[in-house]
Amino acid sequence: MHPRFTQDFIWGAIEDNISPAAHYSLLAEPLPCPPKSELENIIANETIHTHPELFKITCNLNIKKFTELLRVHPNQPFMCSVIVGLTKGFWPWAA
Repeated sequence: MHPRFTQDFIWGAIEDNISPAAHYSLLAEPLPCPPKSELENIIANETIHTHPELFKITCNLNIKKFTELLRVHPNQPFMCSVIVGLTKGFWPWAA
């Protein structure tokens, strides 16, 4: 048994030669950026810079190749936000 809906991505049978997750990427709004107040949070920034071992991020994607493949994607604002998320980190949002 697998969930069909996870973080707004839809998984299921492929219809019309495009998976539901790929179809979602055509319609999705760009992913959110952190609020300015978080980017300027002195305590958080000091913690991140003094303890980078706490925030190690591993990405198994070849981001350069992924970017090349998506440069002709019809929904560039969304895809650019995904690339930013993969390179700089994603900002979680409440449902």
